Amino acid sequence: MRQPIQLADPIPQFGSLVQLRAKLHGDGCQRCTLGFQPEINGCCVSRGDISGNTRRMIIGEAPGKEEDAKRSPFTGPAGRLMDDIFRCVGLEPERDFYLGNVVKCRPYLPKGSGKENFTPKVEQQKLCRPFIDQEIRILQPKLIVLLGKIAVENVLPELKGQTMGSLRGRVIKKEDITYFIMIHPAAILHASRDPDLELQYKQQTWDDIRALKILMEKE
Repeated sequence: MRQPIQLADPIPQFGSLVQLRAKLHGDGCQRCTLGFQPEINGCCVSRGDISGNTRRMIIGEAPGKEEDAKRSPFTGPAGRLMDDIFRCVGLEPERDFYLGNVVKCRPYLPKGSGKENFTPKVEQQKLCRPFIDQEIRILQPKLIVLLGKIAVENVLPELKGQTMGSLRGRVIKKEDITYFIMIHPAAILHASRDPDLELQYKQQTWDDIRALKILMEKE
């Protein structure tokens, strides 16, 4: 009988992204409390170029309601905004990147709490971290775009404690990988009640996506 991956289980060393996706989609994961939530559909693993031909990744935080329903990252409002941002400079996330999140299960809040999702707890991030590590190992990307603080602090823990204002737009080279940091598109959506902050985030994101396009053209 097939069983979800448990906390005490050794993490399998997957040989391909297809294998990793099939295991998590088919059997699920209960390494942390997120995997026990009855309201979710299971692990939400990846979207985009699973062939590894592009050797580029986009890493975000965690799936939301629509991502959980479709079992595919960046397919909700923030994902659609991200697609529009990248398309403004001729990039197509679905074609040009492998897309995933640090946390594979939707962090869900009960109805009536005022919000639908919560920021994954540090322990939940830590227990899910081996999967994004394996995705990086298998894909061997030359470029990783990190969207938001959770992605930055998990993939580049030496940057913990810094603000997104100081991190966004930065290019960091480490172990043959170029990292590019951007504001998560969800931050733009959340700032809609503050016109000045929303405009600031949009301007910063426009500056950053143009810088990313130039960086990619130099590859």
